[in-house]
Amino acid sequence: VSGGDFPEAAGPLGSPFPFDAALHAACVWGQRYRNIVAFPVGFESRRIILPTSAGQTYLCRVFPLPEEGAVLRFNVWLFDDDHRPAEILLGLRMRDISGGRLKPPAWVRKGA
Repeated sequence: VSGGDFPEAAGPLGSPFPFDAALHAACVWGQRYRNIVAFPVGFESRRIILPTSAGQTYLCRVFPLPEEGAVLRFNVWLFDDDHRPAEILLGLRMRDISGGRLKPPAWVRKGA
């Protein structure tokens, strides 16, 4: 995922773009493997080890956890170019907030 090209957007937590992209990656997992468009509704903890920077690229790993009913749960890790953890998001909770109106496109589910 990208740190973006806007250094002025970075604050004490780093660039907001990798964190946002990580949430999108978890949403894609829900679309592909659970056939729902899930949105983030909370998380247990967020640890920033190395604040993310504009102009940098990060590896994002999304680890699905056991679901809680209709709530998808994940741990998400962002790694820098040297494979060091930059950010760890534990217990991300996502669910369909559209009442089933939003559906993943067919190409996302193809082959799943």
